[in-house]
Amino acid sequence: DLGLAEERLRQAVPLALESRGWLVIEIYRYLTETLVRQGRVEEARELVEFAARNLPPEDAYAQAALRLAEASVATADGERASAVAHFDQALGLLRDHRLLTDLGEARIAFARALRTFGEHEDARAELQRARDEFARMDARALVAQIDRELADLVTADRVGPRP
Repeated sequence: DLGLAEERLRQAVPLALESRGWLVIEIYRYLTETLVRQGRVEEARELVEFAARNLPPEDAYAQAALRLAEASVATADGERASAVAHFDQALGLLRDHRLLTDLGEARIAFARALRTFGEHEDARAELQRARDEFARMDARALVAQIDRELADLVTADRVGPRP
């Protein structure tokens, strides 16, 4: 329920601003993704620009979350090069700082973006990387989710592109 998600995220913003820290950008990132999924890309873009204004440059997680939000908007705009660049930056930050759960989740988001651009092989490779990382953590629910997405890619390849 995207409407309910948006409502709850907007309610959480003042609390996050009060506590400060990583939670603020995390809520803005999820709110950005919610707006994008509702087709409200311009609002999402404005939110990302606002969120970027006071982000500490030394906070690797915050910078990665911002890049993921930017990637979400770029994907919605069909700007492949920009989306890939933002994902690459986010993945690098998360990998360098050993934020492995976040790295795996970012890989899933990247795979979905690649699929949006019709790049099924690259999407499959990203999903497999995420699956391998989550399997090492014994994160069974996430592995099962990735397995479903991998199966969807196989089905999509068999059916072919939609007219």
